[in-house]
Amino acid sequence: MAAGLSGAVAVAFSSLLLDGGSAYGSWTPRPVPLSDVAAGRAAATCSGVFGVPEQGARVALAERRGEWTYVVVAGPGREAVCLMPNDLVGRSAGERRAFFGTYHPVAVDVPVVAPGHVRVTEGMEGSTEEGWFIWFHGYVGSDVVGVTVHTSTGLDIEASVAGDRFAAWWPSVEPDSEHPSETWTYTAHLADGSTRRLG
Repeated sequence: MAAGLSGAVAVAFSSLLLDGGSAYGSWTPRPVPLSDVAAGRAAATCSGVFGVPEQGARVALAERRGEWTYVVVAGPGREAVCLMPNDLVGRSAGERRAFFGTYHPVAVDVPVVAPGHVRVTEGMEGSTEEGWFIWFHGYVGSDVVGVTVHTSTGLDIEASVAGDRFAAWWPSVEPDSEHPSETWTYTAHLADGSTRRLG
């Protein structure tokens, strides 16, 4: 069975990209992990947009694909997730064009994921002037060291995996009568060098 978007969104904000560019043209199926300093700046920007206290917060996952940064910030009883252009990182909360994110101000239930499996806990679809996109994040089993996402449009995307978390996003096509919403499956890469295909 193919996977789709799941998870309740507590708070969400999005806006159209106000100026042109080639952000999606720079997108790559393999993410670039951020340094601790860069990840901290991205987390501070994400937290600032939602007015989330930074005390006790940690960067659960941070990546860059071309001109876009994706960060998951976890703290006591709260979680913020943001996808934003690289040039917004480090700017004030008021400069948030083309910013996408969710914020859960209450404790987030951490699922128990069986070894060799993955679980998406939240996902969204949205658009900028560059086009439609899909993004999600979730958890992996204790022996999962990598995840490849296989989309129904033929993309193979390397998700970011850090500890027990994983995330990915990619350019897509806006659903309509001729183009239904994308679906996808996973390949979990395990610590012993084996793989497991998940539907």
